[in-house]
Amino acid sequence: MMGRKCCVPGCNSNYDNTDVHVHSFAFPKDDRKCLWIKKINRAGFVPTKHSVVCIKHFSEQFIIHNHRVVKPDGTVLEVKRNRPILTSDAFPSLHANQPNYLSEEPAPKRKAPEERLSEMRKRDDNNFANWNEKDIITSFSTLSDCCRSKIPKELQFIQDQKFVLLYKIDPTSMPKIVFSIKVFDDFTVDIWHGPKKLRSQDYSYMFR
Repeated sequence: MMGRKCCVPGCNSNYDNTDVHVHSFAFPKDDRKCLWIKKINRAGFVPTKHSVVCIKHFSEQFIIHNHRVVKPDGTVLEVKRNRPILTSDAFPSLHANQPNYLSEEPAPKRKAPEERLSEMRKRDDNNFANWNEKDIITSFSTLSDCCRSKIPKELQFIQDQKFVLLYKIDPTSMPKIVFSIKVFDDFTVDIWHGPKKLRSQDYSYMFR
C-alpha cells in the first residue's frame, strides 16, 4: 500500500507513478505548523489533516530511527523503530527540486546529556584499554627496559640477571633507604618499608 502523497512542490514521493514507499509526516498541530507551511514554499497552501511532508525534506538530525534506552551504568541501548519519527523541533528544510536558496542545513544540535556521557565513558574505556595494552610487561627483560625509561627520578635502580631493585633514599642527615621493591625474574616481589619487610598478603592485591 502506497503512503500518503508529499505536498512539497516538485516532490513526487508516494505518487501513483512511483513504486517506492517513502515515510512521511503529518503537519504539527501546534505553532510549528506555520513554520512548516513557510518552509515548504507553496503559495496559498492550507494543510489538512491528510497533508504530509515526506522524509526526504528533513535533515538527518531531525529524524529518530531508533528507540533509545539509558541503562543504569550510563550506556545507551538502541533498537530500530518500525518507522522513524521526528524530533520536537523538526521542520522541512531540504528541497532538491526547488531553487538552492530555499534549502538549508540546520546547525548541528547539541547532543543529549546521556549520549555525551555514554560517549565519554566509551572514549575513556578505549583510552584505558589502549594504555593497558601498551603497558603490559611480558618478560623480565621488558620489565628492566620499563624501569630504565619510566621510573621517577627520585627512585634508584639496580639491575641484576635475577632481579630488579628499585629504592628511594632519604638524603637528609644520615642517608637511609625509605622503601625498596625487589622484583625477581619469576615475577615474585619483595617490598621493604625502611628495614622492615612487608608481608606479601599486604600488597598482593596490587599485582592481581
